[in-house]
Amino acid sequence: MVFNTRILHIVAVGLAIGSNSCNLLRLGQNGKSPETAIILDTMELDFMAEVPPTYQIPPPKEIDIHHIELDLKFNWETEQVIGVATLDMSAYNTAQFEIKLNARGFEIRDITYILPDTVYAPDFSYDVSTLVIQPRRPLEKGDTHSVRIKYVATPGELDAGSGTAITSNQGLYFINPMGEVQGKPQQIWTQGEPECNSAWFPSVDYPHEKFTQDIFLTVKSEYHTISNGKLIYSEVHPDGTRTDYWKQALPHANYLVMLAIGEFSLVKDSWREKDVWYYLDPEYAPSAKSIFGNTPEMLEFYSTILDYAYPWDKYHQVVVKDFVSGAMENTSAVIHGDFVQLTDRELLDESHEDVIAHELFHHWFGDLVTCESWSQLTLNEGFATYGEYLWKEHKYGLEAARYHFQADLKAYLSEASYSPKSLIRNHYNSPDDIFDSHTYQKGGRVLHLLRLELGDSIFFQALNHYLVQNEFQSVELDDFRRSVEHVSGRSMRWFFDQWFEQEGHPQVAVFCTQSENRVEVVFAQNQPETWQTFLMHIPVEVYDKNGVSRILTFWLDQRLDTFSIELEPNELWYSVDPHGDLLWEFEETKPLDVWKQQLVSGPSFILKERALIHLLESDKEFAIAQGARLLDDPFWLTRSYGLNLISLGHTWNESVKAVLIETTQLDNNSGVRAAAYSALDSLSGGQENFNILYAYGLKDSSYSVIRTCLSILLNRDPCYAQEHVKSLEEEKRGGIPSWVSRVYASCPNVSQLQFFQRAYNESTGFDLFLIGNDFTTFAQNLNSEEVFETFAETLHSASATKQSWWSSGAEINGLEAYATFLAQEIERLESASDLSLEELEHISELRMKKSKLSVDLSRLRSTHEEKKSPFN
Repeated sequence: MVFNTRILHIVAVGLAIGSNSCNLLRLGQNGKSPETAIILDTMELDFMAEVPPTYQIPPPKEIDIHHIELDLKFNWETEQVIGVATLDMSAYNTAQFEIKLNARGFEIRDITYILPDTVYAPDFSYDVSTLVIQPRRPLEKGDTHSVRIKYVATPGELDAGSGTAITSNQGLYFINPMGEVQGKPQQIWTQGEPECNSAWFPSVDYPHEKFTQDIFLTVKSEYHTISNGKLIYSEVHPDGTRTDYWKQALPHANYLVMLAIGEFSLVKDSWREKDVWYYLDPEYAPSAKSIFGNTPEMLEFYSTILDYAYPWDKYHQVVVKDFVSGAMENTSAVIHGDFVQLTDRELLDESHEDVIAHELFHHWFGDLVTCESWSQLTLNEGFATYGEYLWKEHKYGLEAARYHFQADLKAYLSEASYSPKSLIRNHYNSPDDIFDSHTYQKGGRVLHLLRLELGDSIFFQALNHYLVQNEFQSVELDDFRRSVEHVSGRSMRWFFDQWFEQEGHPQVAVFCTQSENRVEVVFAQNQPETWQTFLMHIPVEVYDKNGVSRILTFWLDQRLDTFSIELEPNELWYSVDPHGDLLWEFEETKPLDVWKQQLVSGPSFILKERALIHLLESDKEFAIAQGARLLDDPFWLTRSYGLNLISLGHTWNESVKAVLIETTQLDNNSGVRAAAYSALDSLSGGQENFNILYAYGLKDSSYSVIRTCLSILLNRDPCYAQEHVKSLEEEKRGGIPSWVSRVYASCPNVSQLQFFQRAYNESTGFDLFLIGNDFTTFAQNLNSEEVFETFAETLHSASATKQSWWSSGAEINGLEAYATFLAQEIERLESASDLSLEELEHISELRMKKSKLSVDLSRLRSTHEEKKSPFN
């Protein structure tokens, strides 16, 4: 699973969006330049003494469910599941005198106990979360008994919980069930992880329970259905409904059971004669192959590198609305949040292919072999996170993969700085606590360390052995360790204990001193004394004047280790952990000339980045002088560093101007082009006017570049910008409408009123809030009663269909501004002498409007507080 870590910043009415230029060493993912975050408010936190988390003992395996059959219908009006569940089971080992099933918030209508020779209604008890069935004779290990349960589930009435990785535990969700929200599809979808599927069917809701399944879904005939496994048949009924039968023939974990129902566009693909289908919103169907089109190649790559062909019947991906996490690896039927949907043009600036790769790799690690308890979750998520790296390495090269991997390292180190934990974690309060940067990012980095320790051949053989030996089973860390040891012939307990069972990572000071042709390297481990002394191999790469290198490897096993390197003729410089492969924090001290050689000759962005960090402190002039050289680098990030160095130089001449203008037009990376525009704006200052060039940038294929140029023009000359944005009025994506609205609010004209009406009606979410605030500013700046009237009518009519926290917030802000205008207008008119009858009537009319506004605002504030904020 991928959980959504994107953080929204609440924004006040008076917004000020900064430019999206690159900041040295603080660059966005996917090679895109970040935009400045908008901070809205401060937050007060009360701290209490931390209560140690509970040691979590997995529930015992009392019964073994072999197969589940679900026959489901849905009441969209009451948001209920009307179900019949048939469970085939035996005792796991010892005889069971009662059968306990998880079933949250059900109305149990009937239970039938089915034996080979008899059928009866058993006694049972139910406490709203656990169903306990008493068979008339004990369930034995060799038996196969069946229980048929007729029930009604109302997941929406359950407490949603307070998770952060998965924001609700209600299991099944009705989206816009009565079609009341205009432009939003009607859908039903599920989210089973961690223990949420018991909200819509009875089961043992824990990851160690695996079974096969049949699911029958009866829906309106116009709806698509998606579930695990293969679609066996569809039967259309006279009443306009249809029953789809989905069969999951291979066993999988309870939390991976899924369904999705609703209005989708379907785009079909294939791999090795298996269906690979994409379900998404109709407007994104033309871009489906651009979004998901690498999936068949991923299937081939992972099947090949693991020497284990993708085992499931098909591979479908479905995009849903209001998903409670990022994405979920349901067996053969992945659910994505709608953030993955991007047009071909938006994909020039960003993509979520990492998420797609992550969920697919889970189908080996998580679905085929599954963590037996949440304590072992990194066996699912650490592997899936490493799957992202493997795909990038294969498809886009080592530089792209290492850039992605450095972001993973930073995410882990950030979390570890205040809350270090072990990867295998038996102490936690809720399973949601385990879904963090240790389980994901540290887990992936540790697997990379294991790959380096074993070598590629043995590492991937070990993965294959682990899969073959444990397929369709639940696993714990020792299962993986045994496979590694079996294939490698080495005892690896030291590695698994150090990296999986213990918390922390090495924090090392590295001192390199050079005397003629000898380099002495001292490694001092400085991590807290409560952490272990880490054992690890450290690579040091030595480079000669022609760029030819050799790698030396040193074994660290002490808090203080010293090694010597004999330099060969023509060898000029050297670097510790040159590719950023290790999981550590280290500070490298070495001669200044070595840092300079590393910046000039280093073949990777990591080497150049480290040299820059050092040289900007020790020899800033030299570092800045390398800016133009870095612009020739093949990797986008290094070119971005070059632009930042040029900006830091504060030098404005014809040469600088020429290289920046050339970069704005010719660089193949949109983030670099955007950064070049920002650098041009910053360095030229008031010396030259490049407004024509910035206006030309509004025609760029990249939304990122367009936003950057709009930001520059808005700061330089809003009315000049206003003359050039009309061609963007029809653009609905890439955040462009909110930028156009900002321009028009800064240089208003009554002719722009129609744009605001259309843009406000067509926008949703945060963009709606931004445009609503700009609409307010627009009306205030024009200070026209007619404009305010149209403004208020637009807000009111839109709120009837949008019904969101964002829309009511924008409406409140707008109507408060309208109320202020009316009060000022009344005061202005009343201050005049000798008022005519017509003027008096107008004042009375304004007072009535103001009075009605007060009532409307009171109602709006009340309902706004009742709506769920996106920040809760």
